[in-house]
Amino acid sequence: MGSTAVSPMPSTPLSLLGALPGEGANKGEVVNIPVIADDGTHRQQITLTRKISEGGEGAVFETDIRNSEFVAKIYHRNKLFASKFDKINLMLSQKISIAGVCFPVAIIRNMQDEQVGFLMPRAQGFELGKSVFMPKLLQLKFPAWTKRETVQLCITILRKIKHLNERGMVVSKKLV
Repeated sequence: MGSTAVSPMPSTPLSLLGALPGEGANKGEVVNIPVIADDGTHRQQITLTRKISEGGEGAVFETDIRNSEFVAKIYHRNKLFASKFDKINLMLSQKISIAGVCFPVAIIRNMQDEQVGFLMPRAQGFELGKSVFMPKLLQLKFPAWTKRETVQLCITILRKIKHLNERGMVVSKKLV
C-alpha cells in the first residue's frame, strides 16, 4: 500500500464560526462540553468531561466514553489547519488499530460542525520523553531496569513503527 501525500501546512489557521470546545478551561477542571465524534461513517454526540493536559498544539480532555477510555485532543485556535485535518482523515481511512498506539479514531467537531480535534484511545504508562529518554528519570521510574528492558522497549517501538509503515503511515518529526 502506498502512502498519500498531505499538503504542507498553510500559514493561516482556519477561522471558526462556532466555539472552540474547552477554550479557557484550566488543567484538571471539570467541564461539561458537548462535541461530535465523527469517524467518517458514524456521528455521535459525546461530552468532554475534564481537561487533563495542555501543550503547544492543543489540550486533551477526558470524555464520557466508557469511563474515559477515549480522550479528545482539541487544537488551539492558532493550530487549526486544513492540512492537519486532511492528515487525520487520511489516518482514519486506514482503519488502523494497534495496541499501545494512540491513533485517531474520529474527528472531533464543535456543535457548529467545524473540525476542532480528534478522538483517540487514552494512553497508559509513562511518557517516553519524560522518563525513558532521560537517564536520571529512567532510573527513578524504573530502578530495576537493565539494558535488556531498555532494548526490549526499543524493539517494541520499532515494531509499532514498522506496522504503521507497512500500512502507508510514515512516522516523522515527533515519535511521542
